[in-house]
Amino acid sequence: MNEFVLDKEISNGVRADVFFPDLNCAIIFYSISATGNEQKVRLCNIKQSIKLVHLWEDQWVFHEEKIRSKIKSLLGVTRRIHGRETNLIPIDNKQLMDFLEVNHLNVPIKAKYKYGLLKDRELVAVMSFSKSRQIVRKKVVFNSFELLRFCNKLDVTVVGGFSKLLHHFIKSQDPDDVMTYVDCDWSDGQSFLSMGFEYLERMSVLEFWLNIKTGEREYPHLVLKKPAYPASPAGGRTGRHEKSMSDYTGETEKAIFLEKLGYIQVYNSGSYKCILKRK
Repeated sequence: MNEFVLDKEISNGVRADVFFPDLNCAIIFYSISATGNEQKVRLCNIKQSIKLVHLWEDQWVFHEEKIRSKIKSLLGVTRRIHGRETNLIPIDNKQLMDFLEVNHLNVPIKAKYKYGLLKDRELVAVMSFSKSRQIVRKKVVFNSFELLRFCNKLDVTVVGGFSKLLHHFIKSQDPDDVMTYVDCDWSDGQSFLSMGFEYLERMSVLEFWLNIKTGEREYPHLVLKKPAYPASPAGGRTGRHEKSMSDYTGETEKAIFLEKLGYIQVYNSGSYKCILKRK
């Protein structure tokens, strides 16, 4: 049983709402109006090497089951399945999106390449990749792919599942490199480094628009592509709103505009951009 401490100071005035001493892991809760916490991430991770979890109010309210599953995984109290007990299969975008909707906290997105792990005919993990992109580094062209999503079934940990899926993709597509973004809300990226990935850079805090009816975080540029949500007055769209995003300059005006659309601004803690180089 993991012991925990409430309201624990972990570094120079930074307080954790919950701290697990045995795991050196801290959970910091942020209200729906919070605007990012990059400084706290750096302060704690660099100075004390504390594993930080940034838990946002909207995610707890709308996705409590997913949050509980992720916390169980941190504590090591999920159902554990070894990767060798599973069968690897290709899946289609419907299977991928259905699985991500139920089990993944971030925005579900379609993919070019997608695979799943089956245990007793049950899908217990998925991994997805982009199509290839030509990336130039030091005047050399590389065939690069992005690892888009990896996800276990709720309350399940497939031990070795990540490496099994990744190695299958590498064997089948022979990429020059695989790039991915590691969510700073839940990870310090160490597990990726242990599998051969390298840090490229720390990405800044990312803004999402929270649908206040569904509780889903959505990418702003995708929201503005919807016919009812015009991006610009010259865009030729006829929505149910008289003004568009470009009509608003201040944060207060933007917030009012979003509220009319049925959204509010929320954020994450940024991400680590990592790469697995093969050539």
